[in-house]
Amino acid sequence: MLRYVPDFIYSKSRTGELSGTIDAYVLFIDVVEFTTISNELRKEGKRGAEALNQFLSTALTYPIEQVELNGGFVSHFAGDAFCAVFPGTNAAKLRSAVDAIRKQHVSPVMFKTDMGDYPIKLRITVSCGTLNWNIYPSERQHEYVFSGKPLLEIKSLGKQKQDLALSEAVRMAFIEAQAFDEEAIPADEQNKPEQTANFISKRLQSANPANEIRDGAYCFVNLSCLPKDGIESALALMHEKLDDYGGYLNKLDDSDKGLVALILFGLPKGMGNTLERACRFSLELVKELPKLSMGLSCGNAYAGYVGSETTREYTALGSAVNLASRLMQKASWGEILTDSYLEQEMHYKYQFESADTLTLKGFVAPVHCHRLIDRLPVPPQSFMSELVGRETEVEQIRQAVQQSGSRIMYISGEPGVGKSRLIIEAMKPYPNRYFLFCDPSGHKLLEPIKQFLRQHFAFDSLLSREVNQRSFREQWSKLAGEDKELQRIESIVGDLLGYEWERSIWSMLPPNERPEQQKKAFATLLARIAETDKIIIHLDDPQWIDAMDTEYFRQLGIAKIDNIVIIAACRYLDDGSTVDLAIPNCEARHLELTRLSEEAAVRLIRHLLKVETLPPETQDWIVKKADGNPLFIEQVVAYLKENDCFDGDYKLKGNLDYLSSFGIADIIGSRIDSLTEAVRNTLQHACVLGLEFNTRVLSEMLSRKLDDDLGEGKQARVWADIDELRYIFTHVLIKDTAYNRMMSDKLKTLHLLAAETMERMYHDDEKALNEHSEEIAGHFETAGLEEKAAEYYDNAGVWYTKEYDFIKGEAILDKALSMRQKLLGKEHIETATSMEHLGYLYGKTDRYEKAEQLHLHSLNIRESVLGTEHPEIANSLGKLAYLYRRMGEYGKAELLYKKTLKINKLAFGIEHLDTATSMHNLALLYHDQGKYNMAKPLYQKALSISEKCIGKNSPNYADTLDCLAVLYKDQGRYNLAEPLYCQALQIRERYLGENHPDIACSLNNVALLYDKQGKYNQEETMLIRAYQILSLVMGEWHTDTSVSLNNLACFYDSKGRYNEAISFQQKALDIFSKQYGPSNPNTLVAMQNLAITYSKQGNLNQSKTILVEVAETMKIVLGEEHPKTMSALGVLATIYYLHGEYKLAESIVSRVLELNERILGTDHPQTARSLSNLANSQARQGLYESAVNNHLKALKIREKVLGVNHLDTAWTMSSLACIYRDMVLYTEAEKLYTRVFDVRRSVLGIEHPDTQKTINDLIATYEKLNQQEKAAEYKAMLISPTEDK
Repeated sequence: MLRYVPDFIYSKSRTGELSGTIDAYVLFIDVVEFTTISNELRKEGKRGAEALNQFLSTALTYPIEQVELNGGFVSHFAGDAFCAVFPGTNAAKLRSAVDAIRKQHVSPVMFKTDMGDYPIKLRITVSCGTLNWNIYPSERQHEYVFSGKPLLEIKSLGKQKQDLALSEAVRMAFIEAQAFDEEAIPADEQNKPEQTANFISKRLQSANPANEIRDGAYCFVNLSCLPKDGIESALALMHEKLDDYGGYLNKLDDSDKGLVALILFGLPKGMGNTLERACRFSLELVKELPKLSMGLSCGNAYAGYVGSETTREYTALGSAVNLASRLMQKASWGEILTDSYLEQEMHYKYQFESADTLTLKGFVAPVHCHRLIDRLPVPPQSFMSELVGRETEVEQIRQAVQQSGSRIMYISGEPGVGKSRLIIEAMKPYPNRYFLFCDPSGHKLLEPIKQFLRQHFAFDSLLSREVNQRSFREQWSKLAGEDKELQRIESIVGDLLGYEWERSIWSMLPPNERPEQQKKAFATLLARIAETDKIIIHLDDPQWIDAMDTEYFRQLGIAKIDNIVIIAACRYLDDGSTVDLAIPNCEARHLELTRLSEEAAVRLIRHLLKVETLPPETQDWIVKKADGNPLFIEQVVAYLKENDCFDGDYKLKGNLDYLSSFGIADIIGSRIDSLTEAVRNTLQHACVLGLEFNTRVLSEMLSRKLDDDLGEGKQARVWADIDELRYIFTHVLIKDTAYNRMMSDKLKTLHLLAAETMERMYHDDEKALNEHSEEIAGHFETAGLEEKAAEYYDNAGVWYTKEYDFIKGEAILDKALSMRQKLLGKEHIETATSMEHLGYLYGKTDRYEKAEQLHLHSLNIRESVLGTEHPEIANSLGKLAYLYRRMGEYGKAELLYKKTLKINKLAFGIEHLDTATSMHNLALLYHDQGKYNMAKPLYQKALSISEKCIGKNSPNYADTLDCLAVLYKDQGRYNLAEPLYCQALQIRERYLGENHPDIACSLNNVALLYDKQGKYNQEETMLIRAYQILSLVMGEWHTDTSVSLNNLACFYDSKGRYNEAISFQQKALDIFSKQYGPSNPNTLVAMQNLAITYSKQGNLNQSKTILVEVAETMKIVLGEEHPKTMSALGVLATIYYLHGEYKLAESIVSRVLELNERILGTDHPQTARSLSNLANSQARQGLYESAVNNHLKALKIREKVLGVNHLDTAWTMSSLACIYRDMVLYTEAEKLYTRVFDVRRSVLGIEHPDTQKTINDLIATYEKLNQQEKAAEYKAMLISPTEDK
């Protein structure tokens, strides 16, 4: 039973009563001189703890039994004392209990131990009156408290220091004591676990701590200044923070000090970093509740049970606990007071202010107090030595920080020369700086970027991911305010810290968009911060920075953020040159740091030895030995001190000749030797993990806790803590020295241990395993297990590819392939896997020739090992077919997709999802080629199979629905396309949510269909919603958003709303130009769209000027044969046509036709379009015979490829009919117009403008044929002009 709760309180809680009063007598019993006894027994460790427990049990068991036998109950424990309540107004049973207790203690009872004999003496105080009781419910831990005049009177009476102190009312009641009041509440039963469950945090309900002498931190919190109606919420907040930081509210007491809570850290369960947790909790609580006052202390105490065997409670007792109580009493509201011991332990991490030196009750010596103010934003290294001889450099750095604008200052120098130490000294006036470092291993993706975010958003490794995420989101909300773009990128930045939540923008982004979006989001965040605060970054070791991190820093320059200063401490590169990150729009300065002058070196030596003068021979010897390198000076001096090489006057003693050839590595090695064996062992394991190491991994490697080892190493300045789980060597030379001293066999053993430990730890966490795969691979490789290393390198390369880090992915996959070729042979199936993975990366980066070679080689290996009909062969064939499809090699792709389908049918049967996927892929290929009749049955069969296998509500089913709908739309079968589009949209909305980019894609598809159907109001609604989604998810300046803008512009253009169209097109053009530059094909297409609208507005000259520029630039950038170039030429020809420059138009269209026939083939729909355009240009010039022939060729192609009922087929027939009419061939025209009318009425409906135009064409033709009845028949079909539908 960790916590005692009286049955009186439990019964009230069970019935829902939370407060009330009770008339009662109150008995208080405490143990005299317990502090003195406990201080003596605590020295005996575990034996003393057990003795203390037995002492308290002996002292309190009989009094508690008498209380309960006489109708009272223990209300609460108070350290070495307890308080009991006797309900009612009859004092007879109370007196009976008091008399029995006093009788047993007429003379002191001696508690005998082998450590000495200790007297048990009790002090009894009794009062009476109306007692208040309150219960404060909480989801985490209920609290209760008794208060009122009787308890205050108890405290006052206790000051008399009498063995028995009674209030006057009690004295009179004892004299008049009658028989026992039958209505008094019976004695409490022993607490059952279910009774106290609500009153103990769920974290601790299973705790069963032993009686111990334990180190802990103790916090007393005074809540007296809070309003009564604010206490419950304050306690709830306190418990929330305690859950975050692992503390335990041990007791709540209402006495003369007010309402006070005792909180324990490190007890009853230790979680490590006890003082850190206590300080963090205290600061956060006072920040939320500034009217509190707090006392905070640390040290060892008796941690165990107080009370009898049946009625007892776990608590902490000792002078450190008492000190926290006394400090709380002296603290002002909003103040956290602590002592010098805690301040010395935490001064490197927290800001303290010196307070008064106080004489406190129970403490012989005065206590020097400190106020805990805040956390310090400092780098993890702790530098004890004074900076000397760098005054000029300090001033140069501070000038670089203070001056306006953005810049990076590179501080270059050899290892140990003091680069980082210099920057830290120079940065002292700027506490709100960021410290980022680069790891030489390169295994941690975007680590410096994540460090910045952890520091800015106060990431706390002591807290759970959920609590850190909650804090991040609260801070982001305040930062973003009403800024839509900052609101949009919250989850994009959050992902860098591992945060995720449902329906986030990040979860909706297409994977290929994520790297670029994340890089730009980081720059956007810094731009926002820089609006109000200068961003000052201390960047350590950028010579080890990887390519992706560099891109993030360069993006800051691209974004032209004008308030960032980076001070970078760099080693020289291997070729002797200095580091340059090449950040655009950012001034670069260089400062080369040389060794200390002799005068500065002497100053440093004297500082380290804390002397004013030194014997000349001593300082000369050290100066010569260290040669002006500050780190070497520190290590030499530390070695001489640790090895007792100075006499009383600081003259060197003993023979130091053996040091004459020692370099810095030797000196560091000698210091390592002076560490305890346990710490040296920990150091050896840690240096294998790298410059920064994870203490959880290290602890698993050593199979033991590391608190003591880490503390000793920290004291010796071997390493420093970044947070609870991450430590870093104070200098890379220390890590390298420890590493290089080990024999190769030892290193192999430790690297293997590291690899297997990480493999085991991350086995069930796919994301963590992926993130650490390269690191694990490196350990296996060094351990000599190259086959395992290749496996993890391959896995890492695949992960980098998925994360779109193609540079790193290529390097790692290439390494995996080389290792497997060497180890397993070039024809091994695992080698084939690596080839396939690298080939996929080449395909993603448009290096098709290399991709094809690797895919083909991989396929050949697999077929030779597995045979040609194995399901894995189908997978390889599908990947190669997809590559060919991207390359436009449709014939090769078709053969492979057919083979894939055949294998999957044989392996899995027709009704299998893999078979459906193969059909879907083949259908897509046919669709791309305009082979609609071949694609359609495959789509339909794939849908049928998918429905049976996974149902109608999966995204895969929606994808196939969408593709089939597109096919119907392309065929002009809009009535069949619409329900499929709508069904796909509904599925995606259910599965993905309403704001996913795929929803925008579906909306655009439906909108385009509505346009064809003339449903213009619905079309506009869909297009606007699609734009809003993409603007929200992808951002206002994303190219997908610009495409959506262009779709809206096309809609307004087609409705004659040219000003609105031009507005949207101009914005889309601005986006493309900003993202891609003025000569990018996407930018040129946006220019082309704008030019077309200008032409429709009647501004033909401006339109022609733009289109000429577009066409010429397309030729230069893409070449004349590229589809986009041919499209641009076709549009330009149309403008010449509208200008009446028919000859020029014909010339351009003829060239486009020639290219289409050669590249796409004579039966391609695009070839048909070029033939029709050429025919129209010829007709305008009176070249009717040529025009008719070309239209007939186009019509034949479209009827064959698209079908006789396709709208494009109808368009060609209409154009040909128009020429026949011009040629006075009205009968031929009538036949074609009639066919056009049938198609358009069937597909578009009678009211569609295109159908109405055909009716007018027929009326005019029948009137020329003098067939008035037929003309009248069609006139009846005309509708009056109406609003857009």
